[in-house]
Amino acid sequence: MNPLALHAPPSLAEWLRTRRLAVHLTQGALGARLEEFGGCNQSNISTWELGDAIPDAGQIVALTRAMGVFDPAEITLRDDLALVARRQLAARRLAPSPAPIPVPGRRRRGGRSAVAPLVPPEAGHALAD
Repeated sequence: MNPLALHAPPSLAEWLRTRRLAVHLTQGALGARLEEFGGCNQSNISTWELGDAIPDAGQIVALTRAMGVFDPAEITLRDDLALVARRQLAARRLAPSPAPIPVPGRRRRGGRSAVAPLVPPEAGHALAD
């Protein structure tokens, strides 16, 4: 096992989940606390904890206060994790998507098959063009 892996900092998503659970809040309860700070809800919390989105700076401050985090060292860690998460999300969004794989039997516009037929028409089978 890599000894550095034991001390790797958490992701922002992991930090949010760990802090929320440490103060015994459900995603819904935390979302209810945040509604007054800009309309965050359980769905936002879930998306952030999955790492599919990143809260903006104001939401991060509101999250921290709602979970009772006032330690300067932990706030610095939170800000560092947020910066890394933003960079990772931006890189993921800029990465080229893979080319679609043609599926046999599916048709493109204009009625032409996306792939060659499995049996050539000259074999005596009636295939639609």
